Amino acid sequence: MKKNISYLFLFLFSFFSFFVTIKTTAFIKQADVIWQHIEENEDDYNIEQVDGIILDDMFIPGTNGLKVDVNKSYNNMKRIGFFNDKLLIYEDVKNNNLLIDNLDKYIISGSKNKHAVSILLYINNNTQMDVIKSIDYPINLIVSYDYYLDNKDLLDDLTNKKNNILINNISSKDIKNIKLNQKNGYCFFKDKDNDFKKLCATYNYYSILDHSIINKNYLFNIKKNLENGKIFSLNGSYEKELKTIFNYINLKGYEILSLDELLKENIK
Repeated sequence: MKKNISYLFLFLFSFFSFFVTIKTTAFIKQADVIWQHIEENEDDYNIEQVDGIILDDMFIPGTNGLKVDVNKSYNNMKRIGFFNDKLLIYEDVKNNNLLIDNLDKYIISGSKNKHAVSILLYINNNTQMDVIKSIDYPINLIVSYDYYLDNKDLLDDLTNKKNNILINNISSKDIKNIKLNQKNGYCFFKDKDNDFKKLCATYNYYSILDHSIINKNYLFNIKKNLENGKIFSLNGSYEKELKTIFNYINLKGYEILSLDELLKENIK
């Protein structure tokens, strides 16, 4: 009996010691200057999520947020002994209307809080492709299935360099044969086509819709409509203006991104 009481006493003492240690550690953390600095200033470093916008059957992606993980950030900085905002550790905060949950909708823009645009180019001849290959910015090409088959090696080379390919109409039989080295698959629409959109969604392709394809006065029309998240689609004889267009957008302070990057929801 005495032996059992001794074990019980030892257990209670151990439990009490553990509890006191935890509380003491927590108190020390709270009193620590680094901990206090992180807690008092975390709101300055948190980034609010921006929800995706649903407009009937159309969609504008949002961006996810970031929230400071106080414990992990504290442990990261404790090793060096002072606060350094470059050592802050964040956890993702998902926005409430994710891109992946809206495959059944037409994407009409990138996030409006991104100071960036994407340029989509129809391919009509080899001269255009020669100019495109000389461009140093990310590009997006709108191609037919036949063009894809005839130029697969060339398109593979472009996607390996982080450019994107969009398929302009395709059958249910042929879509299975598309293999591209890019994060997402994309179908392109100049007009709504719900049957085609449904097919694209079945194969996890996003549907990009642009009613305002630019067929002439390319630079003029881009200047007139330049804004955050804008997707510009160019068709016709745009190649002579192409370098000027990219340089103009860059000089205006906008990033020129592939669709994979423009539509990306994570900030980091």
